[in-house]
Amino acid sequence: LWLNEMKEEVSAEAEVDDALPNLQVEQLKDVARIYRRGAGLGWDALHPHLLLNLPDEWLQRFLDILMSWEQHPQHMAYFLTVLRFIDKPTGGQRPIGLTCLWMRLWSKLRCPIAKAWEAKHLEPFFSDCLSLWEASMVAFSK
Repeated sequence: LWLNEMKEEVSAEAEVDDALPNLQVEQLKDVARIYRRGAGLGWDALHPHLLLNLPDEWLQRFLDILMSWEQHPQHMAYFLTVLRFIDKPTGGQRPIGLTCLWMRLWSKLRCPIAKAWEAKHLEPFFSDCLSLWEASMVAFSK
């Protein structure tokens, strides 16, 4: 019984917290401009500056697709991140993740909301966890 009550509380909270603001074309243009000309490309080899050549109607459709994925996140699974280990000049290797244009821009567009959520939900026990770097090295060690 207590588990059902807890699920209802979590569900009610999620409904409030899950209301994301609509993405705007000007936001997309601003994010696309952040990337410098020589920025590394994702696995699809598309640079965000390419979007700046498209009409606003097409950019809005791009955003509509991204926002529809937020409602149905299973579609995002088709845009995997390719992990690659590159050599460091000082020895050893470091992992890099190559994503596609869609995911790069979506993550940049939603980053402020994710950071705000993280700050709001930060729990003291997180500080004892492995850092992301340590976790990735454990997960992907040879």
